[in-house]
Parts: sequence; C-alpha cells; structure tokens
Amino acid sequence: MAREKEGYRDQLEYLLDYFGPVGLLTKHQVAEYLGRSDRYVKDRLGVGREGVTLPILARRLLALCDE
Repeated sequence: MAREKEGYRDQLEYLLDYFGPVGLLTKHQVAEYLGRSDRYVKDRLGVGREGVTLPILARRLLALCDE
C-alpha cells in the first residue's frame, strides 16, 4: 500500500474548508481558487470538462509543488 505524501491531509483539509463537501469541482472553480486561468488548470493539473474530486486535486497540487 502506497504512503500518502507529507502534507496531503493538510492540503485536503484546506480544500474541504474552502469548497465544502462537494463531489466534483469544475475546471473554472479550481482556476478561481488558484488565481490562474482555466487553461493553466487543464495543462498543469489535468482538470478537463469532467472536473476533479478534492482528493485527486490535493494529490495533484502536491505533485505540482514537487516539480
């Protein structure tokens, strides 16, 4: 079983506090949260038309920080 990256739980908790208990975030919501464009969110985080869940977004944001 893979271990969570350090900071994952903190990132997920922060996202939950910001967005509340939502099932799926749209690309535009993520872009607004990050202060970036929809295109940035699509290209860098892989968020398409279908959106993204909070746990996946938390993982992708941590991976983005590692780049």
